[in-house]
Amino acid sequence: MADVAKASGHLTDFYEAELSGDFDCVCYLPQARPESRTIPSVKLRRLIIASTLALVAACSSGGDETDVATVDFGAALSATAEITHYRLTQSTGQTTDVAALGLSGSTEPDPDQPTVIGQVTPERSYVEIDFDAVFASFPGSEAGKMRIWSDPERVVIDTTDLGAAFAGVDAGPMEPGIGYVDLTRVESEASDLVAAITGGGMPDLTELATSLPAALSGVTETETGVFTGAISHADFLTTMGQDVETLSRTTAAGLALTLDVDVNALTRVYVDAFTNSAAEMTVVVEGGVVREIREVFDVTVVFDAMLRDDSLFDSAAEQSEFETTFADAVWIIETVMTFEPDPALVVEPLPATDDDRTDAWVEFLRGAGF
Repeated sequence: MADVAKASGHLTDFYEAELSGDFDCVCYLPQARPESRTIPSVKLRRLIIASTLALVAACSSGGDETDVATVDFGAALSATAEITHYRLTQSTGQTTDVAALGLSGSTEPDPDQPTVIGQVTPERSYVEIDFDAVFASFPGSEAGKMRIWSDPERVVIDTTDLGAAFAGVDAGPMEPGIGYVDLTRVESEASDLVAAITGGGMPDLTELATSLPAALSGVTETETGVFTGAISHADFLTTMGQDVETLSRTTAAGLALTLDVDVNALTRVYVDAFTNSAAEMTVVVEGGVVREIREVFDVTVVFDAMLRDDSLFDSAAEQSEFETTFADAVWIIETVMTFEPDPALVVEPLPATDDDRTDAWVEFLRGAGF
């Protein structure tokens, strides 16, 4: 949801300190950080980190359709539209090689260390984001978890565990604690902001059963129930229930809180990069029900889009530094989502809290250009 992207903007300060060595706990790839290496400027580091955060938190092209047999992928997902109660587990892995930043390594998606777990029913949903798992490539960092409950009337966000990550940062409506957003009041007073506050939430499998076959190109069935194809990252996010423009703007707005970057320009960068990218996707189907979705996405497409926008840099020298940093960069993010249908699933009621952050969210989103 949009709240995850917002949190990523606030966590930028925390992780730019990781890259620059400002924390005593830093031990990230010391063998790859020679004394002679020039550490990029603060603004450059923050742009880099925020871009990656935006992806971890989702023009189809790139599939080679030569000798591809016709596959009725939509029919393969025939029973997916009937799933209304399910659990979701998401894990991510990264492969990086950015010499100028001292980044070099690889991690695999680990289902035992998920970045996101969720529960979905028609009545309400629950999402838990583990930022320690998101940043497993940064040993020694401690960010914590964020928990989000939602129903048609309220969204409750628990950021209590993110106190260390937000220390010294103006967290706005994401201030550590348990607060709520009154969706009924937002609907009556600022209805145009409801989608921005709720984001897309968890994937709606009824919609995914239709949107995923339409978005995936060059589909082949490599083995029984295993389908591969190409998809833009924007289409991937859309099939996962996200609005690309909304996600991009909330991410850009979170970054703008701590960095003097134009929100509209950065939003355009994200939308352009997500729309014009080509990611690889693998879908595992059992009995007509989607059970796993795996996406492999090249993050450097975002950095390329940033480089094309002069307004994001204070000088030609800074822009040149950015270009040099990513001249031969490798940064791949692999995301794996597993779905477990459970007709008997009941999501616990939203926690009780008197901390009304509705006005704070409305103010933040207005400032972000919504």
